[in-house]
Amino acid sequence: MSSHMAIVMSPKEESEIITIKKACSATVDVFSKYLKEQIMDIIDRDKKVKHAKLAEGVEQAMTDKKYVGNFDTQQIEPCYPPIIQSGGNYALKFSVSSDKNAMHFGAIVCCMGVRYKNYCSNICRTFMVNPPEKMQQNYELLLELFDKLINTLKAGIKLCDIYEEVYKLLKNKNPSLTDKLTKAVGFGMGIEFRESALLIGPKTTTTAKKGQVFNVNLGFSDITNESASDAGSKKYALFIGDTVVVNEDQPATILTASSKKKLKNVGVFLKDDDEDGEGEEEETKENTSQLLGRGKRTAILDSKLRPKHVGYTI
Repeated sequence: MSSHMAIVMSPKEESEIITIKKACSATVDVFSKYLKEQIMDIIDRDKKVKHAKLAEGVEQAMTDKKYVGNFDTQQIEPCYPPIIQSGGNYALKFSVSSDKNAMHFGAIVCCMGVRYKNYCSNICRTFMVNPPEKMQQNYELLLELFDKLINTLKAGIKLCDIYEEVYKLLKNKNPSLTDKLTKAVGFGMGIEFRESALLIGPKTTTTAKKGQVFNVNLGFSDITNESASDAGSKKYALFIGDTVVVNEDQPATILTASSKKKLKNVGVFLKDDDEDGEGEEEETKENTSQLLGRGKRTAILDSKLRPKHVGYTI
């Protein structure tokens, strides 16, 4: 009866949604103020940091008032050990652990979620360092599929039909990637991190209901990078995910939307002195300031950038 009970209890009361929104806020705070900053610093300084070490730091940050100052840290814990993957070794699921390999400056997949007062949240992002044109195109397509997923996820729609809409769009846009798509594109979430009865996959005939909360996530795995210059870049994966709540007659509401995922927000572009003249340096700094939206971060970058780099955009 557990799966039937999970479906019956899946629509959340307003008080539960408020708590989940707080969990999402804490997740975005830790992700933006700690994890993203750590990754940028590692890239800036060309440091060798193991995935597992970075994941441990994320877990510690969840209980640090510096990153979650507006929340009772006694009520916060991770939904699962944070996952950091790069360098050709990817598994787009939440049961894996961050390995002890050093972070590779290619496609960096990051997943984390805060449980606040027993209610779960989740976010997944992929950072790309100097992504080749083909990778950028695949990422833009993934964003398009994600938008299709969000726009289709409404009360009264079968979960298998939602998956089918996403799959059909991918097949129409780029059929060569259909076998690279994750086998499911989300699942129900609440006190349980993953409700298997509410899997957004090809076989789930359950109907979405107003007030249900989903961890929507989709990605491409095992993609070959034809322009790779090192072993760690030959294979890559792209993965994005957010926590959403289902509405009656309009697209699902993204509760982790404040962490943006457009290419300009997750792409890191490093430029060489040989390629750029001094005249372009000022333009690059100006563009960096616009994309970052924070003058302070730009100032930090100006002082941290390795000598061979004069441009840095994210």
